[in-house]
Amino acid sequence: ITHQRRPDPFKRLACGVFTQALRDCGFLGSVPIDRKVKAEAISFLTSGSSAFRFWCHALNQHPETVRSELKRRLARG
Repeated sequence: ITHQRRPDPFKRLACGVFTQALRDCGFLGSVPIDRKVKAEAISFLTSGSSAFRFWCHALNQHPETVRSELKRRLARG
């Protein structure tokens, strides 16, 4: 019997934080988004705040690399 290891719950939570922020920006899904929610999500993803850095580190990602890529994608629309 092979035992498949589930991802670390903390990493799953971090992934969920980013997934929700991307949904709130309009990247995932096609549901209309409140302007304030969208603005807050964009700010979270591009500001380099301590919360953003915390969740990036939880996923073993370099915050500046993630932020740069997100800014590039947001600029493309």
